[in-house]
Amino acid sequence: MATIEDEDVEGVKSGIEEHFRVSECHRRSSEVGELENRCLNGEDEKELLRRAHDVLQLAMQRLEEEFKYLLVQHRQPFELEHVSFLSSEDDSADVGSMVSFGDDSFEESAAGCSVSRTSEDCIVDLVHPDVIHDLKCIANSMFLSNYDKECCQAYVIVRKDALDECLFDLEIENLSIEDVLKMEWGTLNSKIKRWIRAMKVFVLPYLASEKWLCDQIFLELGSASSVCFVEAAKAPMLQLLNFAEAISIGSHQPEKLVRFLDMYDVLADLLPDIDALFLDEAGSSVRIEYHEVLKRLADSVRARFLEFKNAVASNTSTIPFAGGGNHPLSRYVMNYIKLLVDYKDTLNLLLKNDDREAATSLSLDLSPATEDGSTRMLHCNMAQKVKNSELQGIFGDKWVRKHNWKFQQHAMDYERATWSCILSLLKDESNSSNSSISRTLLKERLRSFYIAFEDVYKTQTAWVIPDPQLREDLRISTSLKVIQAYQTFVGRQMYHIGEKHIRYNAEDLQDYLFGFV
Repeated sequence: MATIEDEDVEGVKSGIEEHFRVSECHRRSSEVGELENRCLNGEDEKELLRRAHDVLQLAMQRLEEEFKYLLVQHRQPFELEHVSFLSSEDDSADVGSMVSFGDDSFEESAAGCSVSRTSEDCIVDLVHPDVIHDLKCIANSMFLSNYDKECCQAYVIVRKDALDECLFDLEIENLSIEDVLKMEWGTLNSKIKRWIRAMKVFVLPYLASEKWLCDQIFLELGSASSVCFVEAAKAPMLQLLNFAEAISIGSHQPEKLVRFLDMYDVLADLLPDIDALFLDEAGSSVRIEYHEVLKRLADSVRARFLEFKNAVASNTSTIPFAGGGNHPLSRYVMNYIKLLVDYKDTLNLLLKNDDREAATSLSLDLSPATEDGSTRMLHCNMAQKVKNSELQGIFGDKWVRKHNWKFQQHAMDYERATWSCILSLLKDESNSSNSSISRTLLKERLRSFYIAFEDVYKTQTAWVIPDPQLREDLRISTSLKVIQAYQTFVGRQMYHIGEKHIRYNAEDLQDYLFGFV
């Protein structure tokens, strides 16, 4: 029964054989034919030629065995300490804070995924330098003897095992697309983190070092260096890309957007290195697949961002939020966008052909619509959050000015809705103040004012205005209007109303106002 290892070996052989088959046939047939033409047609000469072939073949087999032996026995251990500088980035992603709304949550991730190194900076010796000369001599001898295919097959089989072992050490499993799509988010999130770390290690420095090893041994032998490198690296590289492809076609849940942005950033940052490593025709299949996966992941990021925007826009309410303050959805939107600040450049690039206001449209207008003017007004302290944070770089000064103006409008709506009717009870009507009926009305109006004021106090003491500046502005504005109207009314009508009907002085009302606004 054929094993997976047997299938890998056969795949390697078929890949290299396809490259060398035609040229090999021409070379061997022409050279052997030339040798036979020089020999006599007698049986002794034919036997001599056969024995020469056997000796050459035995010599090449022994060279092939020695070639493999040197590659295996002098292989340098690839310690992950070579890339220990990456560990802090990955650890930071593990301790990200969770932001949630309802049953959905998304994880904050450090946006430290960029790869700002060059291939030359990352080269490590995968085989001990002392045996490189011997490996090169063996390769040259086998190629000169027209055993180039066997030499390349030996190299690829040994080095592919080393590449597979590297992925194993990086905890990368060979998963099908179906396996990935069926995973729970907790498991998948962990595997995405491992994949990000593996990509940053596997391409640079491992593949860069593998290419360097190939060049040291085969560079003077035509296209053999590129062919050997591609055949050794193709399967492991496609294994990594298949995982990213599975992610790109999965669910478009917006809560997962940050993690997928991490994946996109890693692929985009490594793109120049992939193009350089798989530059020629032999590596075109890997290079093209890499570009396609990057494009599909970009499309997936756009889809998730749009899904987030639509989900927020459709989640409206006509019922005031109990207790006032910031609606949970408003906090969810602001915290979510705060996470995206670190990905501003990536999102600008991916969304440049979409609505240019895509990001800023996730603004206060998406807060739940309510019937209560005070609730709408309270949501406007989000503009202050933007102004005093890194979000201003995304929304811009124009957005902040626009929503400050909206805040002023909502503040006036709040004051009108809450206090206009109450303050109308204190309206001066001095022309009827001398009649006995007007005195009764004045007393009734003052009593109605107290009842209305106490009712507002009971209702709004349970409400919250989280932003201190907004809270202070409303206290001052409301106090000026209410206290001034009350003092004016009482001062002018005290003689007609009588002191016993006065429940509060101006200082009492101001204390109450400062307590619930």
